[in-house]
Amino acid sequence: MIGVKNDMQTQPICDETSTWRPVRLVLMAAAAILGALLYIGFTRSIAPSRLSVHEVGVERRAHGWQVLFEGRNRTDDPIRTVDVRGVLMQRGQPVEASEVTVTDVSSKGTFKGRLDFTTDPRGRSLRLNAMNMFNP
Repeated sequence: MIGVKNDMQTQPICDETSTWRPVRLVLMAAAAILGALLYIGFTRSIAPSRLSVHEVGVERRAHGWQVLFEGRNRTDDPIRTVDVRGVLMQRGQPVEASEVTVTDVSSKGTFKGRLDFTTDPRGRSLRLNAMNMFNP
């Protein structure tokens, strides 16, 4: 105990145990939260993607090329909109990217769409990703 001594008695300025009590509580709460997050992270299995997208064909058009794709919604919820992005890759480098928004995908349903490219996608790898889902 830190204090000031006068003639009558020692008066405490600060009680060390009461000062550190809130700090200990905060540290214990942070440790508990961190432990719970680590437990969930190590024991939870990785679920398959909620949306999958794959290429189904390539068509030549007057303005360039169209890549036809098909996707599947594996959730029980309908999806109002989802963005599908395709990136043409050559030797690990992006050549061209295209994006389209698909609307009104039913629960457990499929959807189709097209991505426009000016570069011929044949002979290059194509990465398709579904992102930015919005549920009603």
